[in-house]
Amino acid sequence: MKLKLLLALSITLNIVTVSFLIALNASLKSPKASSPPSVLEVSNPSEASVRPESLAKVAKSSAVNWVQALRDSGISDKIIADVAAANFEDRWQKLAEENQKKFDSGEIDRATLTRFDLEHDTEQEKELRTELSEDAYHRWDQTRVLADFERTGVQLSDDESELLYTLRKELDRKRLDLDLARHDGKVKDTDAAAQSEAMYAQYNQQLLKVLGRDRYAQTQSGGDTGVGELKRNLQGINADDSQLAGMQTALQSWNAQRSELDAKLQEGSITADDYQKQLKTLETQRDQEYQNALGTNGFAAFQRNQDERYQTLQRIGTDVGFSDNDIDNLYASIQDYQNSVNDYRDRAQQLQDQGQTVDWAAVQKALDDYSHQTETALRDQLGDKFDKLKRSNVLPFDR
Repeated sequence: MKLKLLLALSITLNIVTVSFLIALNASLKSPKASSPPSVLEVSNPSEASVRPESLAKVAKSSAVNWVQALRDSGISDKIIADVAAANFEDRWQKLAEENQKKFDSGEIDRATLTRFDLEHDTEQEKELRTELSEDAYHRWDQTRVLADFERTGVQLSDDESELLYTLRKELDRKRLDLDLARHDGKVKDTDAAAQSEAMYAQYNQQLLKVLGRDRYAQTQSGGDTGVGELKRNLQGINADDSQLAGMQTALQSWNAQRSELDAKLQEGSITADDYQKQLKTLETQRDQEYQNALGTNGFAAFQRNQDERYQTLQRIGTDVGFSDNDIDNLYASIQDYQNSVNDYRDRAQQLQDQGQTVDWAAVQKALDDYSHQTETALRDQLGDKFDKLKRSNVLPFDR
């Protein structure tokens, strides 16, 4: 609700700004802005049906006059485009609400409502191209589309920016076509998932070719070296400067090796299975260097700090009535249980890989019994505190 309110306020302020700027320059400029476009063009409810034609439609914009008035007033194309986009979003949101009401009353079906959502980007592009001119829209949209590259700090030449913009727009078009085909029943969900994976793999290969390995790796990490997360996970461990430096060195080496591995996968020089195996090896090497820096106990605490389950236990510990030692001991018990389950499954899988027959139903039965026994023992030990933990989904038991 708060987000919608802020969006509404932003749109309102944009429109007020337009009116103010035009009025401010009215004494100096002869052109006058026309009235803002009508917000909605809703079909007659009595004519509604489950057909797509019964959807509320975006009103044809008459914004060209006020766009020109802003240009005559010296307002930049970027600001004009931002206001035009906000105006479109305002009207689209109202249409979405209107169509939701039609769906709730049975006038349109879910397929029709979903198709309306899928048409958002296409309709926005059509309108803004008309209002802003092709060149102005292109400049504004390119900045918007490539914003994630800007955030990562990747430096691009003008030619590279144009090429990446083309690649991204083509990816968006293919993704929309696939969504529409799946929506219309022309492509099965499983086939759509496979096509989507192949689509993104091709895009990443093209991205790697344009950027090269270093800049490609920078985009994949989002410009985040991981140092901030490393320091957060060291809170409460009291690592000294030399330990932190050792871990940062290990992290830097891990980032470089992982980036190299990512590039090999995109280039096709290694298979997906090889990638996973090598990635696991790199993670093991990194963790060993972390342990060398922190010691056995320090590394165990570091791993614990990264675990969402432990973080949840810490958050609810006070309400449940646990001390810090209680939380640590409970977490250790949960980890022992989880490790035992994983080891049992791994041993069964190893036997099957060696050609032996494995009764997987019996394996699952044994795991279910173990889960039930462990859960019962923990319930007896914790009493009513167990139920509070259970409701928090922090316990690993399937039962």
